Amino acid sequence: GEPIERQVRLGAETEGGAFAQLAGDEAVFVAPATLVARIERPFVSDQVLATDVIFVDGITVSGEGREVEIRHDGRVFSTDDGPLEQALSERLADAIERLRVRPGAYGAASAAEGFDPPRLRIAVRRGAQAEAPLRYTILVGAPTGEGEDAHVRREDLAVGLLAEESDLQPWFDLLRR
Repeated sequence: GEPIERQVRLGAETEGGAFAQLAGDEAVFVAPATLVARIERPFVSDQVLATDVIFVDGITVSGEGREVEIRHDGRVFSTDDGPLEQALSERLADAIERLRVRPGAYGAASAAEGFDPPRLRIAVRRGAQAEAPLRYTILVGAPTGEGEDAHVRREDLAVGLLAEESDLQPWFDLLRR
């Protein structure tokens, strides 16, 4: 059938979930805790920062006082100085294709997330055949201090995300080469 759009207002927590109400309806019900948890987390794909390397035209990485621009020719990444080492090029391709995130919270970044300034800025330029946006910037903030995660954001989205530090390491390696 046709999709139905409903607005649900969540209230105070209660046993088993939270009080809830459909907009325009006076009846109150208890929304299950699992539903409340899903609603409170941002609805964002775990692949929101990833791009298939075949669509990458170029990437500019800045941080640690350096900036490196790389291009992808369909085979390897290169700079103005020539192709990158094969191993690093493959790690960068994996890093942009397989970067998976977990949702954090909606809204502006807090000071504790470490985006002022970010540790890294990864500006991705995609070819015309790619899905929008054709340009986006990944910001890498501070480690969370819990496990191996770091705060990350896409500059054009007001949502905090978490990524594994090990998935970000190739970008730091590029700057340090």
